[in-house]
Amino acid sequence: MNWMKEKTQTSMELNQITEQDKSHPRRRVVFELLLAAGLSVGCWYTYFSMFPSPVDPMINMLLIAGLPIGLYLLCRNPFLGRFLVFYVFLLTAIYFVLAYQAVWNGFLVMGNIIIQVLNDQLNAGLIPFELTGDTADWGKDVLLAVIPVILLASMGIAHSIYHKEPLLGFVLTALPVMVGLCLKVGPSIWLLILLMLGWTGLLVLSAVARPVSRKKRKPIYIQNEKNSSLPYIFLGVTTALLLCYVLVFSGDDYRPPQSVDEAKASVVAAQEHLRYDKLQGEEIDQLSRGDLNSAHPLAYTENTVLTLNMQLPRAMYLRGFAGGDFAGGKWAPAPEGAYSGEYTGMIEWLEQKDFYPWMQQDRLYRMSKDYDFVSVKAENVNGSSKYLYLPYEAAISGDTMPDQVRYIKDYGAFAKGLRGQRDYSFKTFLPKFEDYNEKALTGWLSELKGSPDWNDYAEPESVYRRYVYDTYLYVSDEDAGALKSSGIDQCIGKTIEYTLHHIRSKFDESFTYDVEQDKAPEGKDQLAYFMEHSKAGNDMYFATAAALMFRQAGIPARYAEGYYLSSDYMKLYTQMDDVTMDIPDSLAHSWVEIYIDEIGWFPVEVIPGFYDMEKQQTKEMQEDEKIEEEKQKSYEDEAPQNDQPEQDKQEQDKSISPWWFAGLALLLLIALYEVLGRMRIRRLLASFGTVGTKENVYAMYKYVTKVMAFDHHPIPANPYDKLEEVGSAYDAVTEIRFAQFLRLINDVRFGERNLSQEEHKKIAAYAKAAGRHIYSTQKRGKKFLMKFILFYV
Repeated sequence: MNWMKEKTQTSMELNQITEQDKSHPRRRVVFELLLAAGLSVGCWYTYFSMFPSPVDPMINMLLIAGLPIGLYLLCRNPFLGRFLVFYVFLLTAIYFVLAYQAVWNGFLVMGNIIIQVLNDQLNAGLIPFELTGDTADWGKDVLLAVIPVILLASMGIAHSIYHKEPLLGFVLTALPVMVGLCLKVGPSIWLLILLMLGWTGLLVLSAVARPVSRKKRKPIYIQNEKNSSLPYIFLGVTTALLLCYVLVFSGDDYRPPQSVDEAKASVVAAQEHLRYDKLQGEEIDQLSRGDLNSAHPLAYTENTVLTLNMQLPRAMYLRGFAGGDFAGGKWAPAPEGAYSGEYTGMIEWLEQKDFYPWMQQDRLYRMSKDYDFVSVKAENVNGSSKYLYLPYEAAISGDTMPDQVRYIKDYGAFAKGLRGQRDYSFKTFLPKFEDYNEKALTGWLSELKGSPDWNDYAEPESVYRRYVYDTYLYVSDEDAGALKSSGIDQCIGKTIEYTLHHIRSKFDESFTYDVEQDKAPEGKDQLAYFMEHSKAGNDMYFATAAALMFRQAGIPARYAEGYYLSSDYMKLYTQMDDVTMDIPDSLAHSWVEIYIDEIGWFPVEVIPGFYDMEKQQTKEMQEDEKIEEEKQKSYEDEAPQNDQPEQDKQEQDKSISPWWFAGLALLLLIALYEVLGRMRIRRLLASFGTVGTKENVYAMYKYVTKVMAFDHHPIPANPYDKLEEVGSAYDAVTEIRFAQFLRLINDVRFGERNLSQEEHKKIAAYAKAAGRHIYSTQKRGKKFLMKFILFYV
């Protein structure tokens, strides 16, 4: 009787809560709609805060917020709600079949975005996927790819809310956070708070839907007569926080990629200020490291930045910052993805050849018949301790040895240590050239080619030169339009000397050098305003415009910034054998560095007052029609065509009708995976025996990296970092060591030489032996997975 009484009482309480819920149906629906939108926005905006999307933000917002709301309303339909999940999956399957090419390409674009973020932030060295179609269509492909993904995720969110299944909603919306944590890419803290509030709200609604405790058979008084609106108030607060976030912060954690870069740049600038700037030093004014958006009227204090103790003082450029990519009005060290793809591992290979692009002239001066160098001791008094300010002619010795300084890629010599380096010493060769002189440089180059060390230098230089021409000639359409009035197009195909004279003449006649000139008005493009309106600016504007002009003319160029000790300034000291001098902040300077074939980066002056224009005008300018044939060489033709097999495969795939996917049964698909996987592996291994084709060498290297990555030994961007680890894992089962295999592969990739038949057999045997060993050590499930991955990825 007691049991029946408790059961009756519990049923009455449950009915009471249900009736209370039915008394406010609109309130509950509104709250659940807001929760669906909040969870979807939190989930996808978290993902896009880590990996920017090329799709228009407004379209993304409509998809992310609109789809879960619409699907939730459909769930409430008595007829459609019963079969909605089936309909969504069927619609998605049909969508994939009809647009599988564009969708697949969109997934690859999104994958490349993730790879780029990982390469930039973690130096992962991952190789991007090869894409099809024009770059203009990639945004559309990404949109077509995200539509079914957002649709399925929205269906899961709507289903979890309507049927009160918090685990499903939590798993779906927590996935981007887990991805970010696993890949060490930090998501936005604001969006994490929003997601946690949404998860808590989902748990509250789930508790309301289950008001009776199974153990104690007592109602959970979350929604009762005294406190019937608690879950709705909670969801209302959550929604208010979301709206405040979107309206007050303007969605700052999901922005177009440019805004994300600005936010990251501000954080990086703050931590660099704390690390490298002398916080209690004398006040100095300085240039903005190529950021035209931060340009300001310069008010030099004449306080000391550097102190140099030098033997036989000479004029020199003390280079600190170099910019290779100009976008959004500012220079960055290098374009995104510059060191991936074909050039993955190139810098490390160059270093193996003792070739450091930042110190390239060291190799040249050492090959020269008569050279002399002097010692310099530098004290960084008030400047940024991040850089070692070095001249182009600096020798690799003392504090400039690779184990003493960080040569990052090809764009800087950076000090080691948490707080940088304030005191350093170096040796520098006495410079042979004060200004660009084509005749003198050609004569010097002829002398150097007679050196017995020339061939050892020429091989890595040719590889780096190919990279330079592929990387440092880019000018955006917007910037090209801003430069149109300069007439630089008439210099295309002309010599460096002709182009330099044209740029100097243009600046000398029409522009004014003014360190007190402010930046462009708000909303105006910095470069266009300088070229078309103000025609006046400080060093950064002239150097930026000239670097892009050189690129327009077909000459690789970069922006450089540091301190310039001019000949006029050094006249006070040239008669002294040993002198200590203070470098004031007023010697801060920007200039252009151009790449001279076989010589390297060379500084050129383009700012009126920093060069002798009269001397330039006396030179014979009959080279007007002379075309430098070497500039017309296609460096792309020299690049290894290792992507040809993939391109052939893509052409073949386009001819296959997609409709056969619709009738393929699951068991048949698994069997087909197994059969085709075995056939492909056999064909791949058989192709390794073909001698004389570089494509097979590249295929073997790709095969080895894949199977080793599957065996938990991924090959990093610099394979030599894991030489011992990989060698200890596989050298015992292979004919040659991993170090020998890597050397032969790099000889083909960068050395441009063909392997002998014996060498080819060795690397083929290594690839087969490594694959057999790794396969044999896997469990049965992983063996199948290994075949699956090698066939489809």
